[in-house]
Amino acid sequence: MLLKLRMDLHVHTDYSDSKNSVEQVICEARAAGVDGLAITDHRTIEGALLGSRLAGQNLLVIVGQEIKTTRGEILGYGLRYPVPDKLDLEEAVSEVHHQGGVVAVPHPTLPLLGMKSLGELAVAGVDAVEVISALTPFPRHYMEKNERLSTRLGLPVVAGSDSHHRDTVGQTYTILEVKDRSLEGVLASIKNGRTSVVFRPSSRSQKLCTALGVPVGVVKHALGLEG
Repeated sequence: MLLKLRMDLHVHTDYSDSKNSVEQVICEARAAGVDGLAITDHRTIEGALLGSRLAGQNLLVIVGQEIKTTRGEILGYGLRYPVPDKLDLEEAVSEVHHQGGVVAVPHPTLPLLGMKSLGELAVAGVDAVEVISALTPFPRHYMEKNERLSTRLGLPVVAGSDSHHRDTVGQTYTILEVKDRSLEGVLASIKNGRTSVVFRPSSRSQKLCTALGVPVGVVKHALGLEG
């Protein structure tokens, strides 16, 4: 019998561009009720490695990285060491696979962020498409667009919060059907397409906060959203 795990597969910490410590991220993930998360900082896996040590038995932490290629960003899951930025897309995907990991494409159709063509993604050998995050603007439009992309590529869907602030951890996640509660089980589930997504959008204050790089409370105050 397969188990179902709820995994937020796109989370940042203060090891890159988030305000949250690894400890805060783990605490918020537990509070959100997810079974695990992938810590996917930019340019480093140190926060993810720390998270995997701190999480204990009740929370599964996947060591990941958001990698900037010459044709946009990818998410690598199941890494043993960091992948350098600015590699060609195909080279970066190959490096993740060499480590035994899998690759998802985040925000693939967003202007400026989704710079990869259908042909490039097919040739590069990516494993999944992130169809939605808690920070996706116009979420219905882009989720439908990203789902069409995943169908055309014949690839599984994944989702994550793309959290840069503690309130968004676990808001959007992937449901994975796994044989066992392990890294290997999660990676196999993604590769075999035993995935579905649950989407809950973040508040407009959190979206603005991420865009402006200011504390959530300041934006809420400015918009009159406190109380």
